[in-house]
Amino acid sequence: MKKYTVYEIEKLTDGKLSKYKLTRAIHSGELKAESVKNQRKGRGTPNFYVYEDELKKYLGIVEQEKNRKIEIYDANESKNRRATEINDTVQTLMDNNKLLIENQSYKIDELLNRIQLLEKEQSQILPLLHENNNDKTKETEKSEQRRELLMELAQKDSISIDRKQTIFKTLNKLA
Repeated sequence: MKKYTVYEIEKLTDGKLSKYKLTRAIHSGELKAESVKNQRKGRGTPNFYVYEDELKKYLGIVEQEKNRKIEIYDANESKNRRATEINDTVQTLMDNNKLLIENQSYKIDELLNRIQLLEKEQSQILPLLHENNNDKTKETEKSEQRRELLMELAQKDSISIDRKQTIFKTLNKLA
């Protein structure tokens, strides 16, 4: 006949029967258990051993009260089940990471294509900008010359006719 500690029962039932509930049931007499007399006290020392047939009787009572089945898993089965759950979780995480990496890779490729397109457009626009900038510089110089000539006409009252004619000719050329 197999005997379990309260801690083992809690683990085998996946926490459906807690150590507290089991200890309370033992003290109230609902669950028969063998008390352990130890010199040592504290963590890791069992207080009670519950025999398998007594545990099954108690489970029957609890299942009737709660209207649900409480299964006791074999320790190896419990470990295997947990290992399977962990493997499933790891596989799911790996699949999610793979999808995330593929998605990020697609986005990076898309961004690289955009960069190439922008660089191509920039290479076409830069010469036009330089050409336009040169035109602006020339127009600015002409405007400055016109301003100087007009200022000369406005400031001097007694300008010779020849000088006035050359100023007007220059202004016509600049127009």
